Amino acid sequence: MTIDILAKGFMSNTRHPAYLPYLYLVAVSGLAALALSICAMARSGISYHWMILASLTILTSGLAVKIPEVDFRISIDDTFFFSNLILFGPEAGCITAALQGLTGSLRAKSVGRRLEFTCFNVGALALSAYISGHLFFRL
Repeated sequence: MTIDILAKGFMSNTRHPAYLPYLYLVAVSGLAALALSICAMARSGISYHWMILASLTILTSGLAVKIPEVDFRISIDDTFFFSNLILFGPEAGCITAALQGLTGSLRAKSVGRRLEFTCFNVGALALSAYISGHLFFRL
């Protein structure tokens, strides 16, 4: 009886009132961070070196390494993303993370291809890379 109640609660089609504001806030903030990063990279001159790591991030986005004897996988693309962020700064990391979110959304099932979820995925990864990259270099 309690399992049925819990399942109905998790599978409910009703959304929390803060769902849409949160979705749009993250998407808009992330896209703003992405725009700032693109402007900063354009002003400082775009090197092809970070593009190589960004390309490797995109190419390896569907690959994962399974850890033996544990039900856990490590994504290979994160290695190139973090290398890009550390070597070329938070702006390059933000752009790479946004590309990572875009390719992940395009490779997902049909629900993931909806525009609002794609914007959210791109925005969330771009925003987290932008903030964490700036914090990393400030510390």
